[in-house]
Amino acid sequence: MAQKIEQNMNAAPNTPPVVKIRRSERAMELRRARLSLLKARWPILALVILIFMLFLALFGPQVAPKDPNRQNLILRLQAPMTENAEGVVDFPLGTDALGRDLYSRVIYGARVSLFVGLTAVIIGGFIGTMAGIVGGYYGGRVDDIIMRIADIQLAFPFILLTIMVLVVLGTGVLNLIVVLGVSQWVTYARIARAQTIAQREREYVEAARSAGARDWHIVCGEANGSWSTQS
Repeated sequence: MAQKIEQNMNAAPNTPPVVKIRRSERAMELRRARLSLLKARWPILALVILIFMLFLALFGPQVAPKDPNRQNLILRLQAPMTENAEGVVDFPLGTDALGRDLYSRVIYGARVSLFVGLTAVIIGGFIGTMAGIVGGYYGGRVDDIIMRIADIQLAFPFILLTIMVLVVLGTGVLNLIVVLGVSQWVTYARIARAQTIAQREREYVEAARSAGARDWHIVCGEANGSWSTQS
């Protein structure tokens, strides 16, 4: 009797075969992605540049050699790498029409640019992914309405749409983030919709439905791992 109890206790933590298959498939996909990244090499260079810009943006006040808003009309419009009387380069990228250090201004400007770009991508990705998953999973009228809204937005030129929204909301960084985020959701929606349609009839989705799982649980739990590896 004691041996049976010990065997049951040892067998309980075993991972189900389906979970093992999913983990192995995900590991293979990640390995392929790493090999492709190393083979291409150009993405690694872009990643290094992005990390460097992120470092400058996070530690801008410590890295910037001068105050980006300090003006000096005597030193205006200096060329890059110009040496002073002592042979020292004060302005690596030169100065603007008001004598401000361009290198320091680029560092401080990178903080705003990265914040705007990253936030806009997060907003557009979240809206587009949710809309694509809902449309692809339910199909029918829901899918038609979402895709027709996407087609209507694509019919408007991006610059015209941006001007229209900024005229209504007004100028500012936050409004610019909203405009960029909302204008990008269509691309994410199409990708998420295509992956959802490809996965919604798979066996594990049908098994989850038969077990009485709710739609949102199926989308976020059962199919999330497979969609992420496919995308």
